[in-house]
Amino acid sequence: MRRLTAIVMMTVVAFSLSACGRKGRPIPPDGTINRVYPEVQFPKAPGEAETLPEAPESTTR
Repeated sequence: MRRLTAIVMMTVVAFSLSACGRKGRPIPPDGTINRVYPEVQFPKAPGEAETLPEAPESTTR
């Protein structure tokens, strides 16, 4: 009985570890469109925004 339990536990661990490398990059199903999302840039903190130089104002009227 112990041997059977040990084999079952090793099998469970092996199956769970086999998917570790794919968690960040899941395999898309066949026939789906590969999606590419733009890189999102978040606004800076209020204190950091004040140190940036201002853009020159337009002189045209």
